[in-house]
Amino acid sequence: MHHFLLQQLIDQKRKRMQMRESSCDKHEDKQVELFCHSCKKNICVLCFATKHKSHKNGEIPEVADNFILKINGDDKQILPLAQLVSSQNGYNRMQPSFVRKQKMRERKFLQLVI
Repeated sequence: MHHFLLQQLIDQKRKRMQMRESSCDKHEDKQVELFCHSCKKNICVLCFATKHKSHKNGEIPEVADNFILKINGDDKQILPLAQLVSSQNGYNRMQPSFVRKQKMRERKFLQLVI
């Protein structure tokens, strides 16, 4: 259920991004096309050429897809462990912490993609 809701949020964000052009904070006449991993922000091609050329960059749609794959991979690794702990203890003491961390990761991801 959690993964399904996250995927819906991501799909909604993508649709909004496609409907509106995201302009660069520094160069308002330029559309952001790249994500700077070093600075963790969306940038335009001019920003890339002037300040982010030596940084690790990627095209926004590809970066977003990679983030989704990473989140899905993390879920596949973490959820079985959380269920094991839950079944061994009769309840899951880790769950509140796990849920908070997962929600925080989702918020960060969505902030990066916007």
